[in-house]
Amino acid sequence: RPYQVGMPYIPIYDFEIDAANNKIYAATGAGVWIGDLYDNSPNTSAAMSNKIATHLSPIVALYPNPVANVLTVGINAPLKSEWQVRLLNTLGQAAYVYTGRETQRFDINVKSFNSGLYFLEYTEGDNKKVEKVMIQH
Repeated sequence: RPYQVGMPYIPIYDFEIDAANNKIYAATGAGVWIGDLYDNSPNTSAAMSNKIATHLSPIVALYPNPVANVLTVGINAPLKSEWQVRLLNTLGQAAYVYTGRETQRFDINVKSFNSGLYFLEYTEGDNKKVEKVMIQH
């Protein structure tokens, strides 16, 4: 019997099974969804629909990477949530800070930044996600 997990009927672009942690991940155009790989409860469908739909990765676009001029960032955030993105150098200094609400896309002009490794840090409440960004001129 297939899982009925409350996930919308949309294409899945990537799929991962983490047997060691009993998790299943599905990357969609709306974000990443997670659920238990095995569930021994009597009503698996009901149990799964209560457990899945935990939004893992709000950063849905980060390109080009490496970047020379303009970095495009797409954020898929919950409705009415305020979030912050910071582009940090390897010393942890903020080269760029942007605060937004809900889902949106924006560009960061990196032409004046030094070449090297940076970290794009997304923060929303207690949630934090970090992605590596390489700037090459």
